[in-house]
Formats: sequence, structure tokens, C-alpha cells
Amino acid sequence: MAIKNELDETMQSDLEKMIASGFQEGQQIDFKQEYPSQWNDKAKHSLAADAVAFANANGGTLIFGMTQGTNAEAVSINPQSISSTDDERVKLHSFLMDLVEPRLPGVQTHAVPVTVNGISGYVMLVRIPQSWVGPHRSKMGNHFFVRDGPKNKALDIPEIRSQFLRAEDRNLKLKDFRADRLSNVLSGDTPFKLVPGAVLVVHIVPIQAVLGQVAPDVVQYSGLRRQIPIIAASGGAAYFKLNLDGAVGARTVSSGSTHGYTLIFRNGFIESTWVQTTNNPTPHAKPALPSGSFEGYLKTFVVKSIEEISYWGSTGPILVMLSLLRANGMRLAHSRDFSGDEHLEFDREVLAFPEIQVIPENGDLMRQMRPLLDVVWQAAGGIGSPNFNQTGDWVPPTQ
Repeated sequence: MAIKNELDETMQSDLEKMIASGFQEGQQIDFKQEYPSQWNDKAKHSLAADAVAFANANGGTLIFGMTQGTNAEAVSINPQSISSTDDERVKLHSFLMDLVEPRLPGVQTHAVPVTVNGISGYVMLVRIPQSWVGPHRSKMGNHFFVRDGPKNKALDIPEIRSQFLRAEDRNLKLKDFRADRLSNVLSGDTPFKLVPGAVLVVHIVPIQAVLGQVAPDVVQYSGLRRQIPIIAASGGAAYFKLNLDGAVGARTVSSGSTHGYTLIFRNGFIESTWVQTTNNPTPHAKPALPSGSFEGYLKTFVVKSIEEISYWGSTGPILVMLSLLRANGMRLAHSRDFSGDEHLEFDREVLAFPEIQVIPENGDLMRQMRPLLDVVWQAAGGIGSPNFNQTGDWVPPTQ
């Protein structure tokens, strides 16, 4: 019995099941009998080394408040006296941000309330996901570590070099995937034929999928037994088919063409398209994109995609990649009637905006996505998305 995928759902009963089964410390679990009462250099060094080792290997969870036996098995819960779990969680995130380079994405913490023999306290959990931006090193001694069974191992020079090459290979494969998919959309090589027009393309990539740890059962979507979300389509897919890439759902198909589809790849990547058309009879007229609607559609699609990824049993950060194709001259407007915004236009055919990382566990999705939305507006000549108020809350137009 391992710790649950949803860390904050872990309860004392889950820890007791680990003890009952004789669960052993290993590649992805590290037991600590006590939570540090003082964060001196020794405690910080240990935390950083453990975090780096997990991130550079397969990820893992630190469990503070679990006594282990001679064979590294879980023996008993040791309640920890923590006056403010919120303060300690903030402290942990701060330490890991400052002590590890490059920064660790997707770290989660959770304090589990426990009571043993009338003594109440907490068991503190710290989950470190496998990282795709490594290798990471601890600033406390400048060492690179990797998890090797139940222990941390310092990497030698050839091993460090191998880690860097592996990370570069992952980044290159991700860039090649995006370039290849955009080329296919531009050339019309899509699972459903798209109507003519500018195309907004969204790619959602779970970090665990980049690392080869996601394999959704695409057959479960057959016959739309499970709905496939499509950007800007509130009802989801109306048509479905399987192909070599995975499961495909499309909006309404008319005369053999559709305004959008979503393709769920067998490796856990997701692609969704939304064609922008115009009713303007002027030859070569370009459509306009109302930002409030577009941002809302994007938010809804990302939320639904995260739900699907969670349904597959995958957790952790995701990458959101947004592109606009055939966009030269396309307008971007704040209001739905486009009044006063005609001067905001995209100036090139292909816009591949920088990807952003979203951590679902951190909440407030739109705050995390704001840098991407600001770049979309800047690409059209604006300063940034006008749909955020002074406190940073997303407030789209109501008209």
C-alpha cells in the first residue's frame, strides 16, 4: 500500500495500512522518524539531498513521523508536534525553492493528523515528482544525487553528463512533437477535416507523459462512453473514432468538415483545435477573437483535460501550449462586439506562444495561466490581458 495519488487525501488509516503490510522504504518512499525541530544546516542538507535524489530518479515521497524497523519497514506512527502546519508547509516549499537548482516543479506537501496511544500530532508528507527540467543539484555542497533503492547516491561526472543529455533529449522530443503537429494542421493532415479559417491549437502535456509514465486506455472513449472535451464546445465531442495516434472526438461534422476536434494520444498528450471563421463577405477577411470568450474556453478546456488526466491515474504539473495558425491580420478584441479594438491585430501567420507549466494542486488556474494570456495580447500589440483586475483575479467581460 503506497501513498495515494492525491496526496491531500492521505489519512492515518493509509499510514496504518503501510505498517500492517510491512511496507518498506525504497526507491520512492523515505521514512523519517522525526520532523526537524530546528532547520539547521544539517537538516536543510538532508532535505535538499532527498528532494534532488527523488527528482533526478522516479520521484518519491518523504514521510516525517514514521518509525522503521531493521529491514527499513514501516513499524509505527510517531506523531510530530507541529504548532502551525501551514507555516511549516510554506517553510518547506521555501527551502526547496532556495536550496535546489534548477527549481523543482510540482512539489506537494500535506500534514496528516494522527493520534497514537492518546498522543496527537501530525505526519508530514513531502512529495517530489520526477522532474523533466533536471538534472537538479543541491546548493548545500553542490552535489547531484539520484535515488538508488532506499538510499541517495552522489553522481559522478559521467553520470551527471548522462543526466543532462537525457534532459536535452526530452526537450527536443517535445519541441519536435509540437512542430510536427502544427505542420500537420497547416497541411490539412488532421484526423477530421477542418473548415477553412484561422486555427487555435491547444496542446496539454502532462509532465508524467513526457517522462513516459502515462498510457491512457483510448478504447474507453469508444462510442463516446466517456466524453472527450473539445475547446469551445460545451457539449464535448459529437463524433468519435479511433486511429493509430489514439482517440479522436470532433464537433458537429457538416459536409465532411468540422470546426474542431480533440485527439487524445496513446502517450497521454492531448491536442484540441478550434477554427475561427468570419461572416464578413469582404474577400480575404480575417476573423476576430473575443479575448474574454477565448480565455474562458481555454480555462474550461484545461480544467476538463486535468480531470481526464487524473482519471487516467496521473498527477502533477502539466504543460499548456497554445498556437494560432493562419493568424496574420486576425483581430483580438476585449469586447464581444469588437468596438474600439480594431487596431489590435496579429502580424504573422503562425504564432507558437511559449509554453507554461500549470500545477493543478496550486489552485487558481487563471493566475497561473496569466503569463500566457498576456503574451497573446502582446503578440497583437497590446500590453497584456485586460481581463484581470488589480488584485490579479480573472474577471472577463460580462457583455
